[in-house]
Amino acid sequence: MSTRAIADPKIGLVQAFTGYYQSVQILTRFLELAGVRVIKSRMSTPAIIEAGTTLASADLCFPLRVYVGHVHHLIQKHPDLEAIVAPNIISEDAKSSTCSKYRDVGGIALRSLGDTTGHRLHHLNKPGAKGLLQSLPLELDAVLDRIERSKHLPRFIMPDIRLLAEVDLRNVCYNVYADIMRWAPSRRLEFLLPSWLRKALGSPLNRLERAFQQAVNEVTGRRGSQLEKLLSDPSRPRLALVGRRYVVEDPALNAGVKQWFEKQGVAVISAVDVPAALLEPEYDRVDGFYDAHKEAEAFIRWALDKVDGFIGLGCFGCHPDAFQVDYLADNIRSYGAPCWTLRFDETASNSGFQTRFETILTFLEQRRDQRVAGVEPPSPAMALPVFPDTRIRRVSGRPGQLVEEVQATGAPSGGAALKPLVIWPYMGEIVNLAVEGLCHQLGLQDYMLAPQPISEKTVLLGNDRYTESCSPYACSTGSLKETLTRALNSLEAAGARAEPRRIIVLMARGEGPCTFGWYAIVQNRHIPQEFQQRLAAGGHTLQMVTMGMDGLVDALKEFSDLQRQKIKPLLDYVEACAYGLGRLPLWRQWHLRLRFLATLNRLTRPLWAKLDAAESLRARALILRAHELEPGSITAAYQTAIEGLRQVHTVAEIKAAHRRGLWLLEAVPRDSLVKPRVVVVGEIYVLLTSFANRGTVENLLAREGLEVHEGTTLGGYLRGVLREMKRRSWAANPWLRPVLAWLRQRNIYLLEQRVRDDRALPFLNREVGGDGLPSVAHAREGVEAGCDGIVHLYPFKCMPEGIAKGAVLELANLYNVRYLGLSFDKETEIERLRTEVSTFATLLHAQGMQEGAKDPRQYQSKRQQVIRWRKAVGRWLTGLYALSRRSRYVK
Repeated sequence: MSTRAIADPKIGLVQAFTGYYQSVQILTRFLELAGVRVIKSRMSTPAIIEAGTTLASADLCFPLRVYVGHVHHLIQKHPDLEAIVAPNIISEDAKSSTCSKYRDVGGIALRSLGDTTGHRLHHLNKPGAKGLLQSLPLELDAVLDRIERSKHLPRFIMPDIRLLAEVDLRNVCYNVYADIMRWAPSRRLEFLLPSWLRKALGSPLNRLERAFQQAVNEVTGRRGSQLEKLLSDPSRPRLALVGRRYVVEDPALNAGVKQWFEKQGVAVISAVDVPAALLEPEYDRVDGFYDAHKEAEAFIRWALDKVDGFIGLGCFGCHPDAFQVDYLADNIRSYGAPCWTLRFDETASNSGFQTRFETILTFLEQRRDQRVAGVEPPSPAMALPVFPDTRIRRVSGRPGQLVEEVQATGAPSGGAALKPLVIWPYMGEIVNLAVEGLCHQLGLQDYMLAPQPISEKTVLLGNDRYTESCSPYACSTGSLKETLTRALNSLEAAGARAEPRRIIVLMARGEGPCTFGWYAIVQNRHIPQEFQQRLAAGGHTLQMVTMGMDGLVDALKEFSDLQRQKIKPLLDYVEACAYGLGRLPLWRQWHLRLRFLATLNRLTRPLWAKLDAAESLRARALILRAHELEPGSITAAYQTAIEGLRQVHTVAEIKAAHRRGLWLLEAVPRDSLVKPRVVVVGEIYVLLTSFANRGTVENLLAREGLEVHEGTTLGGYLRGVLREMKRRSWAANPWLRPVLAWLRQRNIYLLEQRVRDDRALPFLNREVGGDGLPSVAHAREGVEAGCDGIVHLYPFKCMPEGIAKGAVLELANLYNVRYLGLSFDKETEIERLRTEVSTFATLLHAQGMQEGAKDPRQYQSKRQQVIRWRKAVGRWLTGLYALSRRSRYVK
């Protein structure tokens, strides 16, 4: 890549999909005003849809595949493009999150249409490329083939948009423009100069700031400009479309629903037609984390008395829509308003939906007539309550917030004084151990009921609603229902002797982009409804306590009601941090901090020791299970070892139990044959819950004689969460915030979120939520440690893992290891699974025989050579990534 400046740059930008975000519209208009020729791809066509569904992975959702089709269309029609600008939308307001599908759109297109490594090499400057090729540990022909597959692709500029605030968006616009023009990174220093000096020196920054301000004024002035016209004629039927903007606006994705109704004279209104200021108060009240959900629910509340009906729009195979479409439809109907739901995929056609449109139009006209006549429409006979009749606390995550407020009151009096009962969903025995250990440290060991392992019945119980959602939702919801049923059965069997209980559901919360955050929201609504009569009959209360990277104060408050003396030092410190620790006298700050650290150390040291010991035992069992002479003997020893850990609670006792457990495992008779080893990565619930992966990790791989190295672990996940919480606490520090704000004004960002594991680079360069990026990192770690294959496990249509899949496949091809991807839904038949695992194992065993597995010494020698070569490849990749981003503004 030359470093010369570009005189007349021409770039491509997809205005479908992410292009409906205001930030992308401002960026597009800014580039045009700054003199860049912007070639836009706006509306989807049959050819674009066909290209996207053909070239992109079937594991990706339909809209994301269509996005790939748009990029392909731009490149085919305009082979002279200087770059493709593909913004990643993280958030526009810092109060909400986007779905995974918006987080790495450029990377997905690049992997679908070319090759990441080849593309980076092709666009390196010549001195850098020459040096890398000279140190190449790969075969030259293979590298040249990768470059050849990617040389038709222009540069990809992929900025992250985290905030719609003008200073942040201005910085994004500047950085994109600078990369298009190939400016040297040192020009960023212009931000440190006052405007008069920049003008005197002829800096283009002042001109770019004027172009940016004009773009902001033009784009923000559009929103809501047509609302008065849409509502001006009361005789027209009014229809509200509720859904993601790309589904609402793109006729190829929604069977032309908006255009059809408009042709019939209907006033069609969506959230984007309403000024943001009118929606903002309700937006902030929504118990949710997705921007599309919060905007939709706020829009619904605004539109209820203004429209004659609603249509909820979504896509098949989209887990957020699996929740959002039905959840919002229930909300609308609970207010007595009519709502129809429509879902689309690549097979949808306008003719297939026209009959439904005609039926809906008839209802809208009837409601219009009632509205014009001033007749109150009849309420439905079975309206769902907006909130169940129990205490409702916000259970969704809100990025950057520490405290969640109670949205509705009405808790039964005296609820806090009832004897507690703590339950949680099943996620494997290690999670059970951790939660049981926490309850013991809090003195609640007599007030907990551990969940039982997942079964087919569990999945059926949890699949009665949101049936298109990912399988972990059905498993966790069914598990909670089973445990709650067991608890109530036991209490009811005791009759008059049973005391009323305060039942506390422990549930992790999420803030996106993974749909995990939806679980607690819908469970908190529907489980109390389902068990309401039984709870009331026994005088029991039911509440959900959630905590993720926020909500710590709420969780501690709940537990402080149960064990105040043990928890109070933690609560005092966290509350002080939330409300401004720096406002207190210095001696008070240190007093709170020392009490906090001492209490935290006392509570968590045994928990971490137990978690590490349990994961050590599991890791050893997964290796030894492939060598056992008697099937089931390692499992029996492992279960005995885990039960030994369950009975001890001090660090010294845990270490002793760990040693005994390892001795039990090593004492099991086994063979000494050399066998292939695979690294297992993927979504954490599917990995850790044996039924969720149908025994693949703990049984099927071992039966085929494969040693298992587990990449994704609970301990690793929790440590990643703690690192992010620590970063957030530093970023929120009152002493640092003014400094960070001053630097932001000058386009310098410190303490921004980083990827959780650098080993995922350069295959996947952005956090896509869930365990997507760690899956890539752990796969690389396992491969460079000598694993012979990668087994990738994930829920069907899981977007974080679907995005990661392309990166893991590239990694496997580059390191020349076999890959097996297995997705799981709610089915229980495993013959296909057995066949796939058996075929994969047969290939690995055959490869091992070719490499001398019959002679252990020869085989180990070859394996060490392979490990050294793979580590050299890893170092080369790290150098490639560093060199390719060195001259860029957008990383």
